[in-house]
Amino acid sequence: MEFSANENKVYCFECRHFSVGECSEKAFTTNGFDTWMKCTGESLKNNKLVEHKVSEGHVNSAAMYKVYLESKQHNKTVMDHISEAHRQLVQRNREYIKILSDTLHLTGAQNIAERGHNEHEEGPENKGNFPEILNFLKKYDIHEKLTEAAGNAKYTHHNIQNAISDILCDIILDEIKEEIRECKILCSPC
Repeated sequence: MEFSANENKVYCFECRHFSVGECSEKAFTTNGFDTWMKCTGESLKNNKLVEHKVSEGHVNSAAMYKVYLESKQHNKTVMDHISEAHRQLVQRNREYIKILSDTLHLTGAQNIAERGHNEHEEGPENKGNFPEILNFLKKYDIHEKLTEAAGNAKYTHHNIQNAISDILCDIILDEIKEEIRECKILCSPC
């Protein structure tokens, strides 16, 4: 709380400077609070200061003030917070793509088809090995991505499967080429 000696009123520092949207309690933000007889007691009924302190608006403003102080303490700007959020999003997406790649690698190593006859999301039919394995895995970390991501951000379309398969093939071919380069003697059947 801040006290203005000129106006003989109390203001809420957090709500004045860090309120999200318009604060419903103008007495603590713009007008000032000076009804001193409503500041007695420790219950919400009798004390407007206590009532304000536990109000949703004040709690949100106090949280924003705390974030501001942490930012100042660590010399972080808003762009730093946005960059950190972007970095985390990129990391989660990389982990998700790795799961998709590993799933495709599994189907390739087991020599099983990725696609079924009907890949539509509705219906009890077997949708194919790739979607069924992902459905099995969604009880783990990928559940949010498979259920809440935008349709074009799930990366489960057969074109994406083909692209990931091509990348995996290129990686395997590069490893084979490297092994051949390192070999002193190479023999191939006639």
